[in-house]
Amino acid sequence: MMELCAKYRGIQEEYKFLDNTDRAILRYRLPLAEIVTDFFSELKSASSGFASFDYEEGGYERSNLVKLNMLLNQKPVDALALIVHKDAAQFIGRQWVKKLKEVLPRQLFELAIQASVGTKVVARESLSAMRKDVTAGLYGGHYERKMKHLNKQKEGKKRLKRMAGNIDIPQTAFFDVLSSRPRMFTTSARQSVSFLEHLPEVPLPPPELALDLEKVPPIGRHDLSPEQRSALLSTIMSQTSGQLEITSEALFVNFTRLYLASTTNAFTPSELRTIAQTMHVTDRRFKVNMRSANERFETVINALRETAGKQADVIRGLELAILVSGSRTQRHVSQSVLRKAESMFMALYPTPPKSNMTAYRMCFNHVLHICALARSPGRLNAWWGKMISEGVTPDSWSYLTRIMVYGGLSNVDAAMSELAFTLPKVEGKDSLVLVNAALWMAIRSDRWDVAGALHAALSARSAEETARALHDASLPESLAEPLTTLAPDRVTSALLVEAHTYRGDLLAALNALRGMFADGHAPGVTEYMAMFHGFARHGAVGQGLAGDASAAFPLWHDNHVTTGLDNPWGDEDPGEFGSNYSPVNLWTQAALEDLFTSFLALPPRRPSKSSKSLPRAPSANAVYRTLLAFGRATNSDGTAVRAALGAMHSKFGPGNEEGWVGWHEDKRIKRVRAVLDME
Repeated sequence: MMELCAKYRGIQEEYKFLDNTDRAILRYRLPLAEIVTDFFSELKSASSGFASFDYEEGGYERSNLVKLNMLLNQKPVDALALIVHKDAAQFIGRQWVKKLKEVLPRQLFELAIQASVGTKVVARESLSAMRKDVTAGLYGGHYERKMKHLNKQKEGKKRLKRMAGNIDIPQTAFFDVLSSRPRMFTTSARQSVSFLEHLPEVPLPPPELALDLEKVPPIGRHDLSPEQRSALLSTIMSQTSGQLEITSEALFVNFTRLYLASTTNAFTPSELRTIAQTMHVTDRRFKVNMRSANERFETVINALRETAGKQADVIRGLELAILVSGSRTQRHVSQSVLRKAESMFMALYPTPPKSNMTAYRMCFNHVLHICALARSPGRLNAWWGKMISEGVTPDSWSYLTRIMVYGGLSNVDAAMSELAFTLPKVEGKDSLVLVNAALWMAIRSDRWDVAGALHAALSARSAEETARALHDASLPESLAEPLTTLAPDRVTSALLVEAHTYRGDLLAALNALRGMFADGHAPGVTEYMAMFHGFARHGAVGQGLAGDASAAFPLWHDNHVTTGLDNPWGDEDPGEFGSNYSPVNLWTQAALEDLFTSFLALPPRRPSKSSKSLPRAPSANAVYRTLLAFGRATNSDGTAVRAALGAMHSKFGPGNEEGWVGWHEDKRIKRVRAVLDME
């Protein structure tokens, strides 16, 4: 019903269920021109005849209407003129020109059928000309004789089109078009007298009994008592102050209830800003569905603008949140997304601000990040120049985008040059972030020589070892000095684990995990999920017939992956990263079960001063990959897959005792449950 009302340009004003029933009431403001045609029949069709419909006059409102003219050879036809809403003008114009093309007779010259709004043509169709067979009486002959007749006919058609005045439209064409007009096709043509004679005459009510729509709203809002409103407002303020662990969805539900239940502004602009900021931070903290999160955030921002008006400082402090929520809604960034982000930045900052330069720099960094994801070095350099010209000092996030843009283009040499340029300008742990980013880009581009040399230089114990590692891979020598002050961290080891598992080197991945323990970093969910991904890709398929879970997984193909891979980290310890081993597949069921047992004993990482995020459960994609690993290793044994899913749900699912959040099951996991008859 909501979709149908939105289709007819309706504005929802109330949605509630009747007490002690499963019946709902929807109240909408709809244009009268929309509901007098076929709205009722579509309502009955959509509800299988169960929905009822009643309406009352809602007064006159200003609307964005335009006159849609129909043109034949650039000459208007007044009888076909329409008054339509501006948003529907193009759609209606296309439908009418297509219908006119079907019913109009062909002429001896080409006929252009156009729909225009003012001087702008919004739709066009061309009716091809009829051509008399002027070569029928030649009975063969030379082709030049035929071309002479055809060219003469062509010139005659040009003169005819130029000399022809009005085009005669048969009366049947008018009837065919007007009798088959689609929804919303209100025309300015007058109704016939015979039709008007049968309309009942209803006298107008006296003025004292008329409803004053300016004072009494025709549709009321939700009814909440003052005590309920006060309690709800108190709950919202507690949620925004951080006193309660709450999700963005729950906060938005309370906001919507109170906002719709008040005939006046229930919130002050500062309260709305706090709600919007809390929702934005909470959504990024819990990593929820960004599309739904952006819609909720935009709703609160619109309420803020409606409450505070068009004041310039109404969104002050929310620029970055608005830019992040509105500019990137998809995983892959295209040039159109980049242009949208640039437009939003210019709309938020028409002139450089005089204060709060930190937020201004963060907005710059977001646009630079979008440029890097869109793989557009030219636009990144342009925005970099704008940032420098406005006196904004780049930080580590700014320099990171310069490395990312070349990594996305698989230009590892350029990325290493940027790393050598930016690394001396960044201090502390931020410099290690840049090194890890460059290391991952080299791995993604399959430049294992560069990745191995960079890791060796980072792990070297002396300046001579660092310089030698960089020289062997022809990396910039200027990297030696800053790398000597750095050491691999947990992220560095995690990158190696993911790279080795994807490549199929189990021993190298296990050695990377061992290195994490040696450095005092315990592996987390990300590292274990990377290992399970390796088993899903390279695991040895179990022997025998496929089990009862085979319908939930694809067919297995044994890749015969061995550990005999080239060691990109040198030959000092030939077996450290899995080289020079016998060609035996180590991705076995026993190894998977041992790793899974260790994974189930993983304690949650509690929020700290450096990271306030709650312990996150594995994503739905990672959970499915784990099930895929067990299905592959056991040849779709239903008992093993069922036990793995049940163990993960008990540990990470809703109501778990350890405090994990974010458990989600997508349609693939639900299919596994259905195949295995799991509730």
